[in-house]
Amino acid sequence: VDGEKYHRLGRFSHLPLPGGDRAVKEPWRTALGALWRLAGDAVEDRYAHFTRRWPERERHIVLQMLRRGFNTPQASSCGRLFDVIAALCGVRDRIHYEGQAAVELEQSIREDRGIYPFEVHQEGSLWVVDGTRFVARAAEDLMRGVEPGVVACRFHNGVIHAVMHLLEILAQEMNLRTVALSGGVFQNVYLSTRLQRKLQDAAWNVLVHEQVPPNDACISLGQAHIGRCVAEKFA
Repeated sequence: VDGEKYHRLGRFSHLPLPGGDRAVKEPWRTALGALWRLAGDAVEDRYAHFTRRWPERERHIVLQMLRRGFNTPQASSCGRLFDVIAALCGVRDRIHYEGQAAVELEQSIREDRGIYPFEVHQEGSLWVVDGTRFVARAAEDLMRGVEPGVVACRFHNGVIHAVMHLLEILAQEMNLRTVALSGGVFQNVYLSTRLQRKLQDAAWNVLVHEQVPPNDACISLGQAHIGRCVAEKFA
């Protein structure tokens, strides 16, 4: 980021959102989309442990949407990945306020030293953290009877290490050691405090929110900043 200019360097892999905004309000839809990515039409057999919990009629409609790609936008938001894990863990299938699934997933954490493996690869000019690896391992653990709180912890730890790994790649490419932690996921205390500590231990200059929150509430402030930068050029 430099003034009003920015260069996108990476993202999380896309997740299908069957039903668009409705998938945000009903995380089980995004979870089914993620499992479908892993198993295709065999999803109801391979992952019956999860799919049988979700309403049959709606489930079949969602699967039709996934097969046809109808009303199923793709999202690289890290928050949607938290929704998927929350639904698989049985924490929250439907939300009543923004971010509820992620909040309750964090609250369910049972301390564990495990870390889900991750994969970072390139797609064109972007580096991509493959979120399906987290989904696959979480599903495997839950089907083996691992406690949801332990799965939640291993998932959080995996995200932290994946972001650290991606940043080290970008540091070598861009010759930068300053990172700003922003976005709704950084309202997650477990995630933000541990990632910040690891970054500081690795000699990163870490910028965090102090006067405004990291979620959508600060978007308008960023827009105002960009507007001022543009206006100054023509002053």
